Amino acid sequence: MNIVGHDELKTQLKTLKDNANAYIKCGVRVPNLVMNIKRGNGQSYVAEKYTMFLHDNNLRKFHAIDDMKEYRLDGTMKKTRQVFEDIRCNAVYTNEFEGVVAIDISPLAEYVNESQVDYFVEEIRRVAENATVIIYFDDSLGKQITYIKDRLINEMGNCLEIAVLPYTIEEYAEIIVNNLRERGVDVEWGREMEQLLCKIIDSNHVTTAKQAVCVAEKLVLLADYNNLIPRLDCKMLNKYFGSGLRVI
Repeated sequence: MNIVGHDELKTQLKTLKDNANAYIKCGVRVPNLVMNIKRGNGQSYVAEKYTMFLHDNNLRKFHAIDDMKEYRLDGTMKKTRQVFEDIRCNAVYTNEFEGVVAIDISPLAEYVNESQVDYFVEEIRRVAENATVIIYFDDSLGKQITYIKDRLINEMGNCLEIAVLPYTIEEYAEIIVNNLRERGVDVEWGREMEQLLCKIIDSNHVTTAKQAVCVAEKLVLLADYNNLIPRLDCKMLNKYFGSGLRVI
């Protein structure tokens, strides 16, 4: 499985795969993940990759309408209750959701002493008894989010806290190329293409995975569609980059 960046996560996935028999034959529960990923910087990407990894390697049961459900809180009790009601509604065969649940808890930092935090911690503990949970948080929010994150790790148990490093400029280039290929574009790949993409990334001040995907969406328009498979090469990028136009 190709994952851009996230070296610590890839190391942990290899360990899980090496110990697959314990999860498949003996019912050991796969770990929940706790990761410092901000909104717009690869949350859905990680959730999809982890879900695919667990599914493809038969490391957990999936009995739900969707294999993975993803949520972002707004900090209010109303929204928090809605999230857990939706999780319950997606259960099939049993009364509990059996799949992957990914939640960004960052907005709770503003409500650290309010009842919705207690409610969330208790409810996500129950969800984690049957589902695999991924918790995202913005570590720039300081002591409040650290307090909530630590409470969750203590209550859920069986957690891997994975430190996520910022993407390098070369990794943003790889994200762009992967996105183009997922859209069916044949991309000429080599050192020259990487250097051109790095220039585009730098000149457009790309600092999140979401912005890198926006670059890919613009570059799709530059592809040559005269053949059955669209193609994007260095010559096309040079022409565009030489025009001085911004991509995003």
